[in-house]
Amino acid sequence: NKNMNNKIIEFPAQEAGAKQTIASEAELAKAVGNESVSTYSYQGKEKDNDKIIPFPGKKRPQISYIETCAGLGATSLALKEVGEKLGIDFTCVAYSEIDKVAIKAYKEIHGPTLVNIGDVTKVDWSKYPCDLLSFTFPCQNISIANRKAKGFEEGKDSSSSIVWSLRDVLSKMKQKPKFIFMENVAAILNKKHKPTLDKLIAFLQSEGYHVDYKKLDAADYGVPQHRERVYILCTLGFDPCFAYPEPIPLETKLCDVLEKNPSQQFNLTPKAKAGFISRGMRDNKPYPIRVHNPSKCDKAFTISTRSGSRNYDNFIFDKDLNDDKFIKVSQKGLAKAGVDLKKIEDMNIRKLTPDECMVLMGLKKEEREKLKDFTPSQVYKLTGNSIVVPVLEKVFYEYFKTLKDNGKLDGMDMAS
Repeated sequence: NKNMNNKIIEFPAQEAGAKQTIASEAELAKAVGNESVSTYSYQGKEKDNDKIIPFPGKKRPQISYIETCAGLGATSLALKEVGEKLGIDFTCVAYSEIDKVAIKAYKEIHGPTLVNIGDVTKVDWSKYPCDLLSFTFPCQNISIANRKAKGFEEGKDSSSSIVWSLRDVLSKMKQKPKFIFMENVAAILNKKHKPTLDKLIAFLQSEGYHVDYKKLDAADYGVPQHRERVYILCTLGFDPCFAYPEPIPLETKLCDVLEKNPSQQFNLTPKAKAGFISRGMRDNKPYPIRVHNPSKCDKAFTISTRSGSRNYDNFIFDKDLNDDKFIKVSQKGLAKAGVDLKKIEDMNIRKLTPDECMVLMGLKKEEREKLKDFTPSQVYKLTGNSIVVPVLEKVFYEYFKTLKDNGKLDGMDMAS
């Protein structure tokens, strides 16, 4: 009514132009005794934010999901954040993991009651309906870090070929998932592996899915790590017409997340350091390490499953040797940096700590705390195999926001 003194607005109040938001979505839902009611269905008085007038509106979309090859559960972490922001209830009905350490980590982070269905190739998929299937298959036989990578062709004896069990999954499920998410290394787009990816996409299209994919670098989305991964989203029955998130400036740099007084246990042993230096300084086919200057570095190189064990891993000096972000320890690299080899030999060089690796994968403090009793090697493997949570969160946000805005989630209840 135009004659009303108090204009009715939508909540959250902040988004509607009011000065403050004084109730969370959960609080508003509780006020009407219906925790499935979405925020955007509440109204209140703009000039009297102390008095909220909630009323039931549209039901929150309910989306069930299964997380396969789950690792520490990056998909669940991202969906939790997206659900809170968009007013969508994402419910994990099961996860699939066979690695004992990963299972333990998943339980520590997400709780012990979730069902682990184990090996994806041995599951009776008729018993596990879901709306969203997260199928993040192993990268070991696709990654350029593996010189003996077998690829992921169908029928091949390769861990990465497990993705083709999707044939069995989709044929056994009583109802196909409305959405499928996959992620893998950037090498999946190179000339060796792209033909297999094309076959996988053709199969998914034959099953009725529209397939979108894009290579994204974590450093373009607020995380100080150069980590390129391909994010694949499959939508059953229609083109979602969504756009992948746009890059943002990198405000938090690697130097901001490095520990100030890390334990000396993460220093390279004299033998290991001498070996790395020797390989980098040789005349024939040098293979140098790159060592970060601790207060100058902006982003980490891609973290691996065995931090500090391979030449392409991240290494950090005790203190800056020059103004460069990092120094390549080779004859040419040291000449370019203006640094004498003796300085390198006399300087402590360390690898990333487990906590630094968790930060670089986007784990929050409370999540990192839950893994405090895991050994460094266990954390390195967990993080090296995981997905950068903030990047995945941004991808899911854009995807599900587009679906919600276009009414594609209206009336959506969990698959059963």
